[in-house]
Formats: sequence, C-alpha cells, structure tokens
Amino acid sequence: LMLKKNKNEVWLKIFTKTLKPHHKQFTSKAVTRLLKKTQRSYNSLISRSRKYKVDAKITLDEIRELINSRYNSECKYCKRILRVNNYQLDHVIPISKGGNSNKENLQILCQSCNRIKGSFSEKNLLILFEWLERQDKDFAYDLKVRLAGGHR
Repeated sequence: LMLKKNKNEVWLKIFTKTLKPHHKQFTSKAVTRLLKKTQRSYNSLISRSRKYKVDAKITLDEIRELINSRYNSECKYCKRILRVNNYQLDHVIPISKGGNSNKENLQILCQSCNRIKGSFSEKNLLILFEWLERQDKDFAYDLKVRLAGGHR
C-alpha cells in the first residue's frame, strides 16, 4: 500500500509539471482526473486483454509515461490537441485482431478518431480518411460523426 501511495505521489508531481502550463489554476483538478483516468485505462486494458486472450505486458507506470509524453500534442489523424478530457488509448493492431497490449502496440488518439478507427487497421483507416477527403464536406463530416458514435 505504501509503494502505491509513493508512486501516486511521484506521478502527481510529474503530471502537475506537464499539465500546469495548459490548465493554469485548474491544474490540480486536471491532474486528479488524469491519475484516475490512467488507472481506469490500465484496468480496462488488462480486462480486455484477458477477454481476447492476448498478452498484456504493460504497467500502469508505462501507460502514464506514454500519456505524459503525448499530453498536449496533436492527434495523429485529426490534429486535435490531446488532453485529459479527450485522449484514449488505442491498439495499433486492434486487440480484436490479436494485437497485444504492450507499449509497442499502444498509441494515444483523440476520442473521436479512436472511435472511428474501431477495429480498422491503420492502413484501412487511412484509406477511409483519404476517401472522405474527396467527398462533399458536409457528407464527410456527418459520416465521421456517425462513425464516432455521435461524438465530434
């Protein structure tokens, strides 16, 4: 129990340093949310990995390192800024298609792009996005919203 408390204190300091320039007076609240969200993400990852019978060789610290390194950077697909309220962990090779839950197979995307990606491979997702770019702007937007489950 003491080890867990010490690790949370370490991450509290790390996340505070990362988030302070972006959240100013709301840093403490954002850090608390991020600590809880990373714990839920880790628990979900382990649970889903068991369900799909794939390896889950990742620690909570590794997930937090990944998120900390990408915080406030752009989503690789839509260029939205990744923050505590919109980031999600994504399997590069989808877990439903045998992708493992390890550092090499995880990336941080915005919630909308992750929902659109679903179980697509990266190659097929890029084909979809390229096709959408050639469509009517309103149609492409509506389809992205629908694919993202109503979130955009």
